[in-house]
Amino acid sequence: GVNLKSGFLRIPHSNNFNFGENEDFTITFYYKSPSNEELFHDSNSEDRKYLFSKSFSKTVVVSPESNPGTGTPLNTSATGSLGPREISEEPSFPFEIFISSGSTSTPEGFPSMSILNFSRADQNTITTISSASAFEENELAHYSFIKSGSELQIWKNGSKITSGSDLTFNTKNKANLYIGNKGGKENYMQGDLSQIQIYNVALSD
Repeated sequence: GVNLKSGFLRIPHSNNFNFGENEDFTITFYYKSPSNEELFHDSNSEDRKYLFSKSFSKTVVVSPESNPGTGTPLNTSATGSLGPREISEEPSFPFEIFISSGSTSTPEGFPSMSILNFSRADQNTITTISSASAFEENELAHYSFIKSGSELQIWKNGSKITSGSDLTFNTKNKANLYIGNKGGKENYMQGDLSQIQIYNVALSD
């Protein structure tokens, strides 16, 4: 098992789990969730905590370039200024599984609920399905994340809790797989993971 309080796992990129548009897959594991206070204890922490990510965590700063003939900039920022802009490095990814904080808070300022998310992305589209009923604090449960054809599914303890259409196309990339955070740098998870399995088929949970 993986105790996410003490670290994370990095698995080098492999096409064995670099699932594309027409490839079904299943990710299953047991997860013991912490309290919302423990999960989002740092007031400066991100509102997403990653269980699994085969995606890049950084952007690339692109400096302005000038047209040799006119001297006018070729690259501008999103706001139209002439300074450097940031672009995503390989925004496509076959899967991210993460917990986000709800919009309501306790009197102490911690999120009052945690939302479980399953995402895929291509160059233009991010598809995410979510469930706000996936967790109870300090609960041990079995989860399955399934891509079956054009449908994404989340299962808990043998019951489907949410599903939705996958609108992505080319989702492959060359990122490593991280368990417990995103890109090895940010969005660290809390809790305990065990019996992690990844299949290249859509299982019937």
